[in-house]
Amino acid sequence: MPSIYEAFLAADPRVLKALSLIGLSKTDLKAYMVILSEGPLTAREIADKVGVASAKIYSVLSRLEKTGLIVKDPDQRPAIYMAVPPGDAWFELKRRLMAELENIEKVLIPFLESIRKGTPYYRVAIVGSSEVESMAVRIIEDSKSKVLRLAIPFPELITDKIVEALRKVAPLKTVRILVSEEVSHLIPQGIPLDVRVTKTLFGGGVVGDQVLLIVRTRTGIAGMWSSHEYFTHIATIYFDKLWEEASR
Repeated sequence: MPSIYEAFLAADPRVLKALSLIGLSKTDLKAYMVILSEGPLTAREIADKVGVASAKIYSVLSRLEKTGLIVKDPDQRPAIYMAVPPGDAWFELKRRLMAELENIEKVLIPFLESIRKGTPYYRVAIVGSSEVESMAVRIIEDSKSKVLRLAIPFPELITDKIVEALRKVAPLKTVRILVSEEVSHLIPQGIPLDVRVTKTLFGGGVVGDQVLLIVRTRTGIAGMWSSHEYFTHIATIYFDKLWEEASR
């Protein structure tokens, strides 16, 4: 079995490059590998095995802690450091990075759009079944419209994440939900939603500042998303027509 140092030297260069993108160095990787294979360890023990001065190991350990790769037990004297299982650490890191990217997007894109010259650029995209939920949540949470419209003919559109998004925005705006009879019993209670039931819905969608049109295919549900005001306007008119015809 190769030693930690041999495994470190043999690490795929792509691993080192990936770590650099999240602010970690070769020394950080080596320290994590040592703790992962031999921990729990004290800071002095880690410094000796990694081959760095004890005074410098604390900055390494601090970066690993912030990244979520290790945890410290301060109740021990001296404190000991333990590795978080790689799968768990990566899942949490990915979640935090995605949240940070979404926060950056909310600030950066509107700013850049506000200073761009020329004809506004709009996008239209096909949304696969695995992305329908996240796109619906995004429109629900980010829409600045005073009225949010949802057409729900499929049970796949009543998920925990979508319900939580509705719970968050419902006190702040009017949320109209047009639901088919087949899934009307799934609409959550205790949220201030304006709900009407219709016998037939051939497709579903979410209409706010943007629009997501959803249909069922042979492999599941899929959608078409657009930020173009033309599609949003057409979807709003069609929704409102069905809304007036539906029963309360």
